[in-house]
Formats: sequence, structure tokens, C-alpha cells
Amino acid sequence: MVKSKKIITLFVQVISKSKQCTKLTTKSKFKILFILGFMLILKSNAQTIQYSPLRCKGEIHKDFLSLSSNKVIDEREVIKKKNISKKDKNTDLDFTYSSIFGIDEILFSGEILYGDVLTTYVNKVADVALASDLTLRKELRFYVLKSNEVNAFSTYQGIVFVTVGLLSQIENEAQLAFILCHEIAHYKLKHTINSYKNKKDLKKGKGKFSSLSLNEKVKEVYNYSKENELEADKEGFKMYQKTKYSHQAVITSFDMLLYSYLAYDELEWSPKILEDSLYKFPSNLSQKKEKK
Repeated sequence: MVKSKKIITLFVQVISKSKQCTKLTTKSKFKILFILGFMLILKSNAQTIQYSPLRCKGEIHKDFLSLSSNKVIDEREVIKKKNISKKDKNTDLDFTYSSIFGIDEILFSGEILYGDVLTTYVNKVADVALASDLTLRKELRFYVLKSNEVNAFSTYQGIVFVTVGLLSQIENEAQLAFILCHEIAHYKLKHTINSYKNKKDLKKGKGKFSSLSLNEKVKEVYNYSKENELEADKEGFKMYQKTKYSHQAVITSFDMLLYSYLAYDELEWSPKILEDSLYKFPSNLSQKKEKK
């Protein structure tokens, strides 16, 4: 900060002695000094801030330690014990193969966080959201994905991913809680495997899909996905109602997701918020509204 003061003092001397600067009005000189001083203060403060990168900490979960092939073998044994038809067992096996290897590609990508401040926070909110269903809470694992996309998604294996992009957009903890409840509902209702079965039947033109045209099949996929989302909203809201969070956050959650593609919120800003009884901006410095 001492260096900054010396630079400002030197700049004042240059302004006062320079032939070009003598033509400037006092107000212009003040503006220049104000901008320079503000920039130097920002630079000085920036040098004192220490940034810690997001890093995984603590015990490594078996999700990251088990081989994909071993996970498939374990899941296959579970499917064999199910009291379902051979056809349904084969469908479940097909889904298991594609699902496990796909999820493991994300888990082993190096972009997943665990034990860090963000993941710890998400898990604490999940604890609140599932305080009334501890059995379900034990089945689920929550990880943060290093992605700028505003998204969250759950898997058939009980893993819920929340992106850094989503955490940067949420306005409060209640919004995160509702989004987690929505994703938990997808898991409870087995939407991922049911969607897989529906698309498989649709592609082969089985049952009610036998007489559909290509456009009708595309529409059917969209409608089925939409129905799943609405169902997850309803089931998720039932879970959310059991928490301490405000119901108003449900509405604002949809608004947040709707406008998440914007670089910043489209809110009117006024310098008045920086003023107090002792500090006022000169009226001649305020922005003039353009005449229509």
C-alpha cells in the first residue's frame, strides 16, 4: 500500500506539471486520480487474496476403487435373483453394461470431487433433504462434477452428480435442496432404466409403438421424458415439504434454471445502493437516460 501512495503522489506531480494536463479541468483531473487510485487499491487487495483450488480429500469411496467389470459382475448377481422374466433380466443386463461403463467414465475422468468444501456442502443439504428417510440416504452418494454446465443428474446406481456451474447459479440453499429432491425422485422412481426400456421398445416398434411414424416416435420420446420430469417434480416436492426450507424456493428454482444461460442477472442497478448519509454521488455524474 505504501508503494501505491508513492505512485499516486508521483502521478499528481506529473499531472500538475505536464503541459497537456494543465489544459484539463479540476474535475477531469479528479476523475483520473480517482480511477487510478481505485485500480491500485484493487491490485493491492488482489495480491493479498489466496485462492485454494478444489481438491479431493479424505477416504476414497469404493465407487472409485472398484473395477467396472467387477461392478457389472456384482450387478449381474443381483439381477439373477430378481423374480422377473428372462426377457426382463436380459434387458436389465443390457442396461447395466451400458450404464456402469458410462458412469465410470465420468467417475474416472478426474473431474469428480469428493471430500472438498463443495461436495461436503452438497452432502449436508442432502442429509437435511433425506432426514425423514435414512434408509434411502444410505443408498445414495453425492459428488460434485467440475463442469460449467448448470446441471444435476442421478444414476440407477444411486449416484447424484451436481455441477460446479449449478452451485454457482443457485441463489440459496433451499433451491439446492429442491433440486436434490428432484434428482432423488428420479432414482426412487427408476426413471433411467424405465426410459431405457421405453426407448428400446420404441426403436424396435414393439407393442403400442408398432404403428407409429418416425415423427410420432420422436414426439413419444419427448413426451415420455416430459412425463418423467413432471413425476420427479411431484415426488421431489413431497420430499421437500418434509424439510425446513421455504416453499417459495421451489418457484425461484425454476426461474434460476430458466435464466441460467445468461452471463449475469438482468436486474436494474443503481449507484444509489452505494450511497449513505455521508456519501453521495454528484448529480452531474449520474447516467442520463436516452430519449426515445
